[in-house]
Amino acid sequence: MSRPSAAGLAVAVIGTGSRAQIALHVAVARPDARVVAAVDTEEAGRRRARELFGDVTVHADHHALLAAGGIDAAILCTPDHTHADIAVDLLRAGVAVYVEKPLATTLADADRVLTAAVDTGVPLYVGHNFRHSGVVRAMRAVIERGEIGEVKAVWVRHFVGNGGDYYFKDWHADRSKTGTLLLQKASHDIDVVHYLASGYSRRVVGMGDLMIYGGITDRRERVGQTMPDWFSFDNWPPAAQTGMNPVVDVEDVSMMLMQLDNGVMASYQQCHFTPDYWRNYTVIGTEGRLENVGDTAGGVVKVWDRRHEWQVAGDREYPIEGVVSGHADADLLTMREFLDLVVDGVPTVVSPVAAREAVAAGALAAESLRDGSRPRDVPPLPQHVLDHFARPPRPRRDPGVSPGSKRDRVVDYVLHGAPTTFTMADLREALPGIGDGTIRSTLGRLTAAGTVTPGPPAGGRAGRGSNPRAPSRARRSARPPTPARRGPGRAAGRRPSRPRGPPARRPRGWHGPRRR
Repeated sequence: MSRPSAAGLAVAVIGTGSRAQIALHVAVARPDARVVAAVDTEEAGRRRARELFGDVTVHADHHALLAAGGIDAAILCTPDHTHADIAVDLLRAGVAVYVEKPLATTLADADRVLTAAVDTGVPLYVGHNFRHSGVVRAMRAVIERGEIGEVKAVWVRHFVGNGGDYYFKDWHADRSKTGTLLLQKASHDIDVVHYLASGYSRRVVGMGDLMIYGGITDRRERVGQTMPDWFSFDNWPPAAQTGMNPVVDVEDVSMMLMQLDNGVMASYQQCHFTPDYWRNYTVIGTEGRLENVGDTAGGVVKVWDRRHEWQVAGDREYPIEGVVSGHADADLLTMREFLDLVVDGVPTVVSPVAAREAVAAGALAAESLRDGSRPRDVPPLPQHVLDHFARPPRPRRDPGVSPGSKRDRVVDYVLHGAPTTFTMADLREALPGIGDGTIRSTLGRLTAAGTVTPGPPAGGRAGRGSNPRAPSRARRSARPPTPARRGPGRAAGRRPSRPRGPPARRPRGWHGPRRR
């Protein structure tokens, strides 16, 4: 893989449906990145790409994109059933990949994508943007402060009031393309259940039915259209909807039970014909419970932590920050996290392992739902895959730098721990723009830990490798990290990082409400 050139990180968008608008955040999230190409298999999609992204190169499929070259990263927004094949092709071509959730529609495909990322070492990121939403950050903060004690149960009710327009008038309604709305829709919430409970589902049970939309006979193809073209709050009541997808065979009511690996019990319920559109979490711990009322700005996270009869007010309440509607703020933070991972190797709140576990729970719950609600056990990932994604990400090398060059040697050996020998002059050449103080500080720490051997001075001190204080620094660096609960979103010894940056205003080209 190559680091972006002086012109910046070159990004492609694959699939230009309504979700492709997340790519409008690229330049805001990271000013040295830009969308330079787009892909869509339909002519209307290629026209839409030019409307959204301006003068970009447009291709009819991802094979043409890869043949043209010049792409550092790709944002994959195609229908769910295509994610795995395209993502694997991109990873094997050395292109960093942002996959819109869900990662895949089957557990086998999800594992295939992770295996490609492990084999190639190319960055993989899955767009579980809901982790960055104000409501989830508020709930996670309550749990991390210990206000409700140890989490023991999580209940989620999802009122998908816009479900008829969002999921039953295009490919989402077709089981062969979506698998189940316990993936396409619930993958956000399954992931957040795992995140809040610090564990992953190991056994699931599903139940559900197609209650309303399967009986509507007014159906049509919507070639060249996307969801904003037909969305309206006037499309009510649900049974009066028109223009459904020709194939409607996914459930419009789904429920699942989850038993997590740490003993937490959880449930999730979704209904696609409610009048209101939001989700409600209840998290119960050993010393209290929390619940959100509303899931965007204007809502509140309530905490009850003493015994009493029922009351509307919480014993403590925390306002939900962010946008009033939609998820533009979470989209911006998600895109920034992806680009920072690709360029700088910054650790992420969202992990491919967590995305796989959401697919596993949702897909197997759908199997259970369609098999008389028989329980399904979730198989674990191979240890070498877990080990790969547990390691700190690596920054990408600059293009045109051959293996063994000074810069390549510094990045791949010094910064990643293998022994080598170099001078301050080597470091100045390899790391232009980095001050001598930072270089000496880093060199001193690495030398003290025994990772590098400084060479003779050339144009400046070689660092502090001979400093008599080095042994004490080495001893300090050898101390084990502070213990921390393990689970999704928290690596051992490291507190989860908080998203950066202010909430975003609606980006250029916003076309109405979005699915979340």
